[in-house]
Amino acid sequence: MKRRINLASHEASLYASELSAEKNFEESRSLKKVFRYGNYTQYYGYRNPSKCDDSRLRYIPFCWMKSKTILDVGCNTGHFTLSLARKMRPNKVDAIDIDKNLIGISRRNILHYESTNSCKNDESNINNNIAPISEKTGNCEGKTIGCVCENLEQYHGDERKVSQIVNFACSNFVLTSSALVEMCKPEYDVILMLSVSKWIHLNFRDEGLKRCFDRAYKQLKSTGILILEPQPFESYKKKRKIDPDIARNFQTIQFMPDQFHAYLTGIGFSHWKVLNDETQSSSSFDKRPIIAYFKGDVNSFLCSTSKIINESTVS
Repeated sequence: MKRRINLASHEASLYASELSAEKNFEESRSLKKVFRYGNYTQYYGYRNPSKCDDSRLRYIPFCWMKSKTILDVGCNTGHFTLSLARKMRPNKVDAIDIDKNLIGISRRNILHYESTNSCKNDESNINNNIAPISEKTGNCEGKTIGCVCENLEQYHGDERKVSQIVNFACSNFVLTSSALVEMCKPEYDVILMLSVSKWIHLNFRDEGLKRCFDRAYKQLKSTGILILEPQPFESYKKKRKIDPDIARNFQTIQFMPDQFHAYLTGIGFSHWKVLNDETQSSSSFDKRPIIAYFKGDVNSFLCSTSKIINESTVS
């Protein structure tokens, strides 16, 4: 009888352990972070596995950035922003992201950009894969690993530190109404929207993305440039199930990426240019077009050796 009781107790204990393990598994699944805004802490690790300066910099004419005021929308961990500030020496860069943890990482990364001048496999150098900021402590957990490569010609005419050029802020570029968009004033020479249109679209639908384009036009100066890197619609489909709201929003989309060009020229951008050449790279990132949309007199942008085009479509 005693043996039976012990056996029953043992079975009950095993059953309780199984329930506990199953509960822990379900809790761990529920706690798994969903990057519904494309706010991956390792985004630039995927896009730029060599940890060197972002290849997109080579397509942007230096004279468009030098001594200019720039807004970088969706800056992630600041890798591209800080490379631009150090290499192209703008007057000021405001860089925003909707994720406060990424902004905290970006601010820490400033120190690494100011102390790193060569490509060395050193843990003291910049990386975009720092662990997120702890909400309890406010401190960045984890180390930086990787390197920054001097693969672009550096301009030495401006001796300011990048911390004096770049301002990182947590902000949502999507305004809640067209009335607020109309209140925006010209402020920037260049606005960068690199690989963010998909995430704005999936979270804020057609109307939200259109308000972003309208806001960009309003906030550009009379000779301003919007540099847009739109993601193809195929990439939307891959992310539509990451969140129930995203799935619902995906079903409502009618404003397709191949319609962005007509919309942007319709609101006033007079000329445009595809900046990056066709590439043989197998990376889907490298196949995305980077398009400059110009506001105002096109003659002010002719410092580039490449001809600015003005056609009915962008191929």
